[in-house]
Amino acid sequence: MAVKITNEHGQVLCSNDRSKQVALLSPHEAEETDHAGCYVWNNAWECTPDLDSNDTDEFLEKYMDYAAFK
Repeated sequence: MAVKITNEHGQVLCSNDRSKQVALLSPHEAEETDHAGCYVWNNAWECTPDLDSNDTDEFLEKYMDYAAFK
């Protein structure tokens, strides 16, 4: 599922595949195009559902026991 992520200031979370940058931009800045008319920034993010199976998380079990500091 594609989503657009924004904050309370209206900024959009964007990424640039060429430069590997991630930035919070105004909606106007997010619409920047290059000399060929292609968008410079990606403003859509992909969400995938968590799997209900515990089998895929078994490798994390070794991290579940930890010392508590009080």
